[in-house]
Amino acid sequence: KMECMYYIHDPRFKIHGLAIRHPDGRTEFRTDIEQAVEELKSMYGANLEKVCSVAHNATFDFYILKVKFGIVPANMVDTMLCARLVHNRRSMPKLKKPNSLAALAEFYGLPRKGNLDFMSGVTDPTPEQIDELRAYAINDVGITARLAEIMIPKVEPDIEFWAMEHTIRMFLQRPFLVDPLIAEDTLKEVDTQAETELSDAGYTLEQISEDKIFYELFSKALSKTGRAVPMKQGKKKMIPAIAGGDEAMQSLLEDFDPDVKKLAELRLLVGSLPNIRSRLRYLVDSAGFTGGYYHASLEYSKAVTGRFTGAGGFSAQNITVPEETEASKDECEEDSDVCREAAIGIRKSIKAALGCSLIACDASQIEARILSYVAGEYELHRAFAEGQDVYSEFASAVFGEKVVKSKGTSPGELRMKALRKVGKTAILGLGYSMGADRFNGTMKVSAEGRMLFKAGTLNEPICHKIVSSYRRTYSKIKAFWTSCEDAFISAAEGGSQCLMEHLCFFSKGDTVYIRLPSGRKLVYPGVKLSPPAKKTIEYTDEYGERRSFDAVKREIRYGNNIYLFGGKITENIVQAIARDI
Repeated sequence: KMECMYYIHDPRFKIHGLAIRHPDGRTEFRTDIEQAVEELKSMYGANLEKVCSVAHNATFDFYILKVKFGIVPANMVDTMLCARLVHNRRSMPKLKKPNSLAALAEFYGLPRKGNLDFMSGVTDPTPEQIDELRAYAINDVGITARLAEIMIPKVEPDIEFWAMEHTIRMFLQRPFLVDPLIAEDTLKEVDTQAETELSDAGYTLEQISEDKIFYELFSKALSKTGRAVPMKQGKKKMIPAIAGGDEAMQSLLEDFDPDVKKLAELRLLVGSLPNIRSRLRYLVDSAGFTGGYYHASLEYSKAVTGRFTGAGGFSAQNITVPEETEASKDECEEDSDVCREAAIGIRKSIKAALGCSLIACDASQIEARILSYVAGEYELHRAFAEGQDVYSEFASAVFGEKVVKSKGTSPGELRMKALRKVGKTAILGLGYSMGADRFNGTMKVSAEGRMLFKAGTLNEPICHKIVSSYRRTYSKIKAFWTSCEDAFISAAEGGSQCLMEHLCFFSKGDTVYIRLPSGRKLVYPGVKLSPPAKKTIEYTDEYGERRSFDAVKREIRYGNNIYLFGGKITENIVQAIARDI
């Protein structure tokens, strides 16, 4: 259960043996590990360059090879990463770890993976336990080899092998320098500031962090103005909406009652502390393990769209900008000095390795550009291409006043920044069929949105007007949602359809595939279609009235009963193309 780096650098770490399957099919288990490694180098080269080295969860095995034996395999394939590309992880909904060796062995009808219960707590195995370990490990490399034979031909296009290897190599060979003193000092400063904020407000850490105690405090504060703690739907019943990410909690950050506002602020602050501490601690520990380095760990193709996600104890894809702490709601409450202090400390502590430079790059508005292209909304696409400020132009249209980009801090400039933020949220968010209610909630979460709600510039009817305006202005994007849903249903029923030359829907059995322009496929296993049925859609109109209409719909479910619809299919396609680019 330990992170890879903690596990391998732990003083208790011990290698009992090494299982090897050679290209000629010969399989062996060696307990004379040093000798076995030297023989591998003599047969296949100092970094095994004469062969392709295959492992399941290769980062773990190859990191051991590097730190214990000085070998970085020249050619690497990870069957776990292959499985992520070839299968949607929801292909095996009943299995807890769908891309594990055990799950894949079961899926492909290969020999069953053994278990290591007999080694639990054993530091010095008996000869009998070594024999059991030999059988276990030889079976593992046999399964891995067979998986490679099955899945390597299914990996397309070829660039994906490079992307998989890049993921592993980044962890093995491309570390950042870390200044652990800066990280350690920041950790102390974060704790000091948090304690000060709590004590100045007259609360303890326990009062704010413990759900039951906080609920009582919050309930008492709200009751003074005749209100109750907001609730949300839990798995079985309604529960208090007091988590940092809850929309109701976010909206109370600008509450008219200072006591309620302060409790909401402290709750979000305390909720962010464990994540902040763990990130800083990981940097300190990494530097201690490696002599001053942080090895960036990413998960290849972890998202259903193929996008990378963060991994390990610290995500290199989510390093908060001090001036923009609101960009990471899961990590910080945007107005918190503690979050800004952490963001500054983290950035100061990470440096380029010797002889290297750090380059920050960003594909500007890539998803909005791709959406406008695939949907045929060419005027919007042209506006992006010509460098127009699309966010400001859309905000100007919906608010009836000239909106421009602003970085100033005067009241007028802050208002202009907030209005443009509405336009940006609309352009980037409404392209996937977000409704007025959700848009309203999204705007309430941001600091700019809360400012506009407080001023009366935004309210529910205006949010509905903005959504309606987007759909009228970019009607081809709205039509694209329907086209994607219709094409998906057609594919699920055995047909095939291309929405453009290189964007095609088809199926094999109960799995629907969407072939992307790159040649890569999105995979939706276990698709089920409901019969056509009437569905009531509720919404708030531009006058603030709740209305509804009936529509005949076919519901799409896949994998472990996951709901899919035109806007979500569109979002998956756009994010996947952006990932490939």
